[in-house]
Parts: sequence; C-alpha cells; structure tokens
Amino acid sequence: METAVKKILAKIDANNLPAVPRVLLDLIQATREPSVNIDELTKIISQDTGLSAKIIATANSPFYRRTTEVNDLNRILILLGLSTLKTIAITKAVQQFFSQLSHAQQNFLELIWYRSLNCALLAKKIASLIAYDAADEAYLTGLLHRIGQLVLLDCFPKEYAELLDTQNELTIENGEKKLFGANHYEIGAFFNRKLAIAIIDCRCRVIPTSKRRRD
Repeated sequence: METAVKKILAKIDANNLPAVPRVLLDLIQATREPSVNIDELTKIISQDTGLSAKIIATANSPFYRRTTEVNDLNRILILLGLSTLKTIAITKAVQQFFSQLSHAQQNFLELIWYRSLNCALLAKKIASLIAYDAADEAYLTGLLHRIGQLVLLDCFPKEYAELLDTQNELTIENGEKKLFGANHYEIGAFFNRKLAIAIIDCRCRVIPTSKRRRD
C-alpha cells in the first residue's frame, strides 16, 4: 500500500508541494497548549494579514456581528472569546491551505470542503459531549480528514472527478483502490505525515451501513 501511495505523491513535483502556512502550524501548536491566551493568538494571527482580514470579516458577518462594526483584531478576539477564535482561525487557515492544492475541479473542491467542515463541527461537538480534553484537535482532524481526496484530485483531475461522479461514500474506497492502488484515507495519512502535521496521523473512513443514503 505504501508503495502505491508514494507513487501517487511522486506525481506532485516536490517543489510544487503546497507548504503548510507557518501561521497554521503555529495555531496548531498554540491550541494544544491549555494555557494559551488571547494575546498569544493575536500575535500569531497578525503574522498573516490575509488571515487577519478574514477573521475580521467573519466576526462582522451577520452570524457574529454586534451592534457596531469592529475592525480591531485584538478587540475582536476579546469579543469572540478563546474557543470561538480558535475555531475561526484554524478554519480559515486550513481553508487557505486547501485553496493551494487544485482548481481543476472547483465543484468537487467545494463539496470536499463542505463535508470536511461539517465533519469538523460534528467532531468538536462529540468531543465536548464526552468531555474530551482536545476538542480543537478533534476539530482540526475533521477539517483534514478528506485531504487525501484533494491529493487525488490534484494528481488525477479527470480520472478522480469521474470516480467521484459515479461512486458514493460506501463504494468510493474500493473504486480508489482499484484505480490508484490506495484509498484517500491512506493517502491522507501519508500526506499529513509528509507535511509534518503529526497530530493528524490518522485514517478516517466511513463505516458502511445498509441504510446509509447516498449523498
């Protein structure tokens, strides 16, 4: 299996492999520290003006907006609170990373992102319900659990788009194995290790049931 994965990743030129944004790595590290505070996160987020702008825009969206518009990052972080801030910042940083991978099949990219975000929200909710002390890691794992699909879409835009169009969540794994020699769970785990995102060294998969609907 690992040989097949390596062959797939070899199709991505080493010099073109998307770099993990420094701010994302710093955020991952910071959110693992129980003592992290607003000032530390402000300093990290301020490294990336694009991410700062996205957080400000999100905070002023109808979902979060207060009576008056706020444009000061530090003030926004205080108003949002640490937990909400972590969620927004990591979401935007990972979304920024996703956008580097491929634009060949925009409709599939949007679908993968939508499903990843839903999984992240559900993972964080479950973590809270069972009092798991690393809810932010659960959230990040959810965001990245389909990154193997992005790699396949980047390496084989035509072939994988056709596979996505004809397979559902219950059959996609076998289709990937047959066509590429590895599935997106295995590719995602290998890719995350390659990017040195150590806390996401996992293989996430659908558990088939006879009653599960095709989505």
